[in-house]
Amino acid sequence: MIVQILRLKDGSDVICNMESVAPGIIELQLPMMFQLVNQNLVLQHWLPLAVMKGNSVMISVDEVICIMEPNEDFKELGIRS
Repeated sequence: MIVQILRLKDGSDVICNMESVAPGIIELQLPMMFQLVNQNLVLQHWLPLAVMKGNSVMISVDEVICIMEPNEDFKELGIRS
C-alpha cells in the first residue's frame, strides 16, 4: 500500500494507505479527512471506526476525482500504521 491523497466527488479530501485490489476498485486503509482551518491542519476519521470491523474500506474509482502524492511532512502527520 502507498500513502496517497484522494479528492472525492463529494468534495472531501482523504489521506490514506491505498491499494488497487480489482479493476475499478481501490482499498483505503486508515482513511483520514483533512482540511486547513486558520492555517491549522485538522484531521478526523473518515469512517466510523468505533463500529467497524477493521480499518479499511473498498470504494469505486468512479468516486475519486484525483489522486495526489503527499509531501513527506504531511505523509507523516496523516498516516499512523
